[in-house]
Amino acid sequence: MTATPEPVTPTPELAAATAAPTAVALQPTTAPTPTAIRALAPGEWVKGEIIRKTRIYDIPNEHEGREVINAEPGTPVRVLYRGGQWYHIGGETTGGKIIDGWVYKDWIRIAPEDEARLQSHPQVLPVIVSKITQTVGRDGKKYWAGTVMNIGAKTAYDAAVEISIRSQVGDTETLADRGTAFVTKRNLEPGQSARFTVQTAWITDRNVFYSHEVRWTEK
Repeated sequence: MTATPEPVTPTPELAAATAAPTAVALQPTTAPTPTAIRALAPGEWVKGEIIRKTRIYDIPNEHEGREVINAEPGTPVRVLYRGGQWYHIGGETTGGKIIDGWVYKDWIRIAPEDEARLQSHPQVLPVIVSKITQTVGRDGKKYWAGTVMNIGAKTAYDAAVEISIRSQVGDTETLADRGTAFVTKRNLEPGQSARFTVQTAWITDRNVFYSHEVRWTEK
């Protein structure tokens, strides 16, 4: 005769151990809202400080720009616009002389939150941003080459470079030759750059010097 097993009544502890886990709804997490960066309004500027003795130029180009003034370390300045790796600044030197020109990024200190607010120059502003090279062709002409970049916020149409060669004897200055050529991308959008090559006569007189000018039209 086979014995019939008695039914086993689970204890509260066993029931709790074998019960299915209760699902807990996860609350969705909200990502923090990034703080919007407010661009500078017209006429606004941010603080900057010159960190080494440096030259300030009339354009953002130490090779072809004209030196405006020297600035000493610690000189506070107003930073107005950005242009590539340069900044347009204003202010006064420690000697009270007016500062108005461009300084390279490595020679100025600007707070990161202020630097992020800087914009390009609001108008059209194509400038030469490279060193101008000079070569003499087999045709006996001189060729001037370099790069122009539009660091402004508006398109520069029909961008061209003009090279003027002048001779000077005493106080008398004479135009010896002049050449003009469009850049390879005739219309430069903001931030765009393009090469140029200008042809002039080859003048070997030691008393000659050259100057350049970038020309463009607005629409």
